[in-house]
Amino acid sequence: AIYQNDSAFYSLNGSPAGISAPMLLSITKLSAEMCLGMVNSEKSMAASARYFYPMVDFTVAPSQFANGSLSDSVNRLSRKICGHNVSSSLASSIQSEITSTVTATSVTDTTNSALMVCTALLASSCALTNN
Repeated sequence: AIYQNDSAFYSLNGSPAGISAPMLLSITKLSAEMCLGMVNSEKSMAASARYFYPMVDFTVAPSQFANGSLSDSVNRLSRKICGHNVSSSLASSIQSEITSTVTATSVTDTTNSALMVCTALLASSCALTNN
């Protein structure tokens, strides 16, 4: 429904001149919706069956991210979405943003962190330009 409702905002030919603020907002909404479905699907799987979040324990608060599970997931998502791992500076920025944004005291924060990472990457310029 989001795509149909916002289709007037999308660039018709994909050129940079067609990029607009409403288009970017719409892409972020669509990305968030897609990520919500993916994260919920992965949460319901055994860790060994997951592709994007195999090292994330969705039953504990995100203090677990110190063990590298977030970096692993960021790179798994980036390889699938952008075709390559994120730079070390972007990985550090994402880790810092999660750490400063999420309270890290609730299991819900783990899901929110996974959603934040997925949405940020899916709505990023590398996803839009595939490089």
